[in-house]
Amino acid sequence: MKKVTLKEIAKQTGVSTATVSYVLNNVANQTIAEETRSRILQTAKELGYVPNLAARSLVKQKTGLIGLLINQSTRSESWRKIRYSSLIDEIEAALSERGYHLILHSLDAAAPKLDIIAERKLDGVIVVDARSDRFHHISSHFPRGVPVLVIDSLINDPLFNQLMFDYASAFAQLPELFHQPQNYYAVLDDYNNEELLRHLASLLPLTSEQIHIMQCEEKLKQFINKQKARKGIIINEAIALLAGKYTASEQLTVICTANMAQLLPANATAVAFKQQKGRLAAEQLIQLINRSELAASNKTIKIEAE
Repeated sequence: MKKVTLKEIAKQTGVSTATVSYVLNNVANQTIAEETRSRILQTAKELGYVPNLAARSLVKQKTGLIGLLINQSTRSESWRKIRYSSLIDEIEAALSERGYHLILHSLDAAAPKLDIIAERKLDGVIVVDARSDRFHHISSHFPRGVPVLVIDSLINDPLFNQLMFDYASAFAQLPELFHQPQNYYAVLDDYNNEELLRHLASLLPLTSEQIHIMQCEEKLKQFINKQKARKGIIINEAIALLAGKYTASEQLTVICTANMAQLLPANATAVAFKQQKGRLAAEQLIQLINRSELAASNKTIKIEAE
């Protein structure tokens, strides 16, 4: 198959070869209209353009590669997979629009193998749901100067940029929760990051007996059966679907962390967030790569509930 050239893309889009090069190589200091940028990217996609990553690396001292490291648990239940499926799609789409390629790597949360960091020269890294006691071991393998963005983790280190949902703004949409907490229970997603779990629990005016951390469906069933007439607050749409098997859906308020509110029954209450976490993560990391002062000044970004 004939290799598509920049000249061919330029001819079809009616712009210069230099402009095509700027867009496809994601050159930050060139002002190019968004309509032109979109047209070039779409044409390149339609023609099947494949970038020469080796040449790009020589010219820019960059590889165009972004690492997405997701810390996995020893268990692989469905809600864990659904939790990040849309996140991965959002990140990949946003990076692709800017000429980057995503390398996805699953890490054992307890004993992460870090060969990918040594084998690949990454322009930036997104780390998802990292255990605090393992995070610095992971980050120590990154070359100096490579931007790192941490998602779904509370890391007590101002050096690293962090992105998470603003759960306080989500819970604030349930005023009855704070006026009559005895009428509620909560089911939390089973994050690897214990600090995030403690943070979530601290935001809820509930006792430990009213809070369940998801482990398996059988334990979820047992917990819900003890709640009698209480209303449930569920984090993660997939967990809410399981909970709906053991209680009426209209009794559930679901904090939509998987961006899949469309999966929920119509009579369940859904609380979504204002921005897509994956797309925002990609945009923030690109700003860090380009040494944006705005990104550097915002060490922790929280996405508010709608």
